[in-house]
Amino acid sequence: MNKKFSYPIPNFTDRRKSIIFWRYLRFQARKILYFPQVRLLEKTLNEEKNKHLKDFFSQRPYACYNAIRRFCDKSFKANERVKTLIYDVDKGLTCFKFLPEEQMIFSFDEDFELFLGYNHNVYEEGFWAFSLKFKKYTISQCNFCFTLELHTRI
Repeated sequence: MNKKFSYPIPNFTDRRKSIIFWRYLRFQARKILYFPQVRLLEKTLNEEKNKHLKDFFSQRPYACYNAIRRFCDKSFKANERVKTLIYDVDKGLTCFKFLPEEQMIFSFDEDFELFLGYNHNVYEEGFWAFSLKFKKYTISQCNFCFTLELHTRI
């Protein structure tokens, strides 16, 4: 039987206990404030058809934090943010069959190369990235996400 996904608690590490306390308190306050969105994420990831999403978020617990904080665009409402988060990961994993390896897009010469792969820095900016590398070292990264087309009534 598959283990059910539950929203992870980040590892708050710091030398000062007061910093850990305030980070934990802020996290718990956000989790309570966005409880419906946390449940939506958990429910979606626990559906059998979404095993690939569950694996993605289980391997990256900090990626879940975007459901209660911010993801790509500050103007997203809470439910839009979670739906976009789920859509982004699903679309990326569907389109980028080469993952978890990076895919070289092209090289400028023997030293400069452009890769497409995971964003390894800040998940708030999207899960996918173009990385410019010089002699295998990343010198610049452009992050992006796939977003839902949200229709509004006029």
